[in-house]
Amino acid sequence: MIGKILNNRYKIEEKIGEGGMAVIYKAKDLRLNRLVALKILRAEFLSDAEFVERFLKEANFSAKLSHPNCLNIYDVEKTENLLYIVMEYFESKNLKEIIKIEAPFSIEKALEIIQNIISALEYAHQSGIIHRDIKPHNILINQEGLVKITDFGIAKAISSTTLTQNGNLIGSVHYLSPEQAQGKEVNLTSDIYSLGIIIYEMLTGKLPFQGENIVEIALKQVQEEPVLPSSLNPKIPPFLEKIILKILAKDPQKRCQNIAELKEDLKVVYKEIKKEKVDLDKTFIKRPLNLSTKMKIHKNNNLLLLLILILITLLYLSGKYFIVRVPNLINLSYENAAKVLKESGLSIKIKGYSYKKDLAELIIEQNPIGGKKVLRGGVIEVILNKVEGEVKVPNLIGMTLEAAQKELSNLSLAYQIEKETPSTMAKETIISQHPAPFTLVGKNSLIFLELSSGNLEKLIPNIVGLSKDE
Repeated sequence: MIGKILNNRYKIEEKIGEGGMAVIYKAKDLRLNRLVALKILRAEFLSDAEFVERFLKEANFSAKLSHPNCLNIYDVEKTENLLYIVMEYFESKNLKEIIKIEAPFSIEKALEIIQNIISALEYAHQSGIIHRDIKPHNILINQEGLVKITDFGIAKAISSTTLTQNGNLIGSVHYLSPEQAQGKEVNLTSDIYSLGIIIYEMLTGKLPFQGENIVEIALKQVQEEPVLPSSLNPKIPPFLEKIILKILAKDPQKRCQNIAELKEDLKVVYKEIKKEKVDLDKTFIKRPLNLSTKMKIHKNNNLLLLLILILITLLYLSGKYFIVRVPNLINLSYENAAKVLKESGLSIKIKGYSYKKDLAELIIEQNPIGGKKVLRGGVIEVILNKVEGEVKVPNLIGMTLEAAQKELSNLSLAYQIEKETPSTMAKETIISQHPAPFTLVGKNSLIFLELSSGNLEKLIPNIVGLSKDE
């Protein structure tokens, strides 16, 4: 797909993500001269007419959303052999990636993210859209801390780990509400329940319900109460824990009934946290002061004032002499980029390579981006395009692991098993891979594989024809 132009308009530049039902590419909108993201439905789902009809209907509906915390959808395109959504390109990490590295979050950081999420959810709910698949994978955060939620309205059609009810997808199993797990009708409180799972995970670093397979996890969502979050993170105050447990209630009627009610509950949290900090400050003034103590405090105050003035001066000088603006290195050779950075007091580091035949040996990505302010002496990481040594990734899907090993070894490629998933395919058969088949990569590149762990029918018994008791 790389280099292909869709609809005489969107030139695909690179793959930036993939899920069970769609692959996402970064592309250039040649008409409007801007970057966009294309979410292209996998070919095997195009034959399901009902699925495609619902996908188009809900994607067009969600395209009407316009909110700072919602990822914009510009268009939906359908051709004879392609169905894709044109979305805003938002360079970011998803919240799941951040949780894996940083959780448990501080209360303040978690609350800041929650505020952004509920702002988007409130707008969507008021617009008549229930997300149905709120999970950290669908919450994007950039380097500046801006939060955007994606997959509004299409989550029912596009979801990577799902249960089904009469053939309809009903949500990602770790984050779905009890009523979704039972195939019942969803409402606003279903999104609020899923948000509760995310809050729990941000503050503890753990999911409240886990199991060997999706059926076991879904049953726990319906039947079991979560472990108290404060037992996993003692820093969670009782008034916040009370709200988390309220929105994780099994009965939808016992949760916050809408985002407005949740916001009112969270106001108590902000008030209590502020109160705690004020009370903490008061503990430093408990004993009456004598005259000598007051004189010491007066001297200390003068010293503190002097230190503050010195600090302000240093901050001013650092801004004037030690903070530099990162030059734009895109489309420069490595040698020229190194010279430009040296003049700014910065150095360069190659983070990785790309292998695009239609580009010269130039820098195609950098971090931090051009224009950002950094301390002098910092290191700028770049992705350098290489014009030699590329290898076409073979299609390994359906192969045994042993056969895939031989295929990759012959092409001087390495592999890593990313995960094993229950499947109807034989054990140790390749279910998926990335980079995708036929992508050009450098020799010795790592290919990530998803293996089948066995026959899915063994995990889910056949109950057709049995009585309810049986």
